[in-house]
Amino acid sequence: MMVSVFAILITACTSTFTIISDYDKTADFGSYTTYNYLPGADSLMGPGASRLKTLTEDYLSLLGYRKSDTPDLFISILGNVKQRVGYSSNSPGYGGYYGGYYGYGGWDSYTTSYVYNQTTIMIDLVDASKKKLVWQGGATGEFDQYSIKDSKLKKMVDEIFGKYPYQAGSNTCLLY
Repeated sequence: MMVSVFAILITACTSTFTIISDYDKTADFGSYTTYNYLPGADSLMGPGASRLKTLTEDYLSLLGYRKSDTPDLFISILGNVKQRVGYSSNSPGYGGYYGGYYGYGGWDSYTTSYVYNQTTIMIDLVDASKKKLVWQGGATGEFDQYSIKDSKLKKMVDEIFGKYPYQAGSNTCLLY
């Protein structure tokens, strides 16, 4: 019993995430060299938003983009948290057989449930002149946006932007 409770706690506290991304293959990425945040659209993520913004800006800087009051790209960062229920089963195998006549009778097997937060973070890049979404990257998983460690948040942003296909001012795709 103690082992299964420990396994549930470990699963519920881990910062695993799935990275997703897509981009407009017809967009002229060679014309994008500057960025800023979409006017009036701030992150809905709470306390982790400023850390996420800083990491996003750091990554864009590495790709050669610079922040500008008249940007080529607008950034929108959105977050969403949904409570989910997870299940864990225990099938003890040999040695878990007990009860019944002379100590034999049934398997000690059970399923437990636990509640966790499924967090989704999306980073959108919008062509400022055309007002058109040109790239979207995100992460979904069992992590808490309020207490995720900086190292894991950095890893998540690195993985999201690892799916971004272009350096500033270039139409040469880095992914293929």
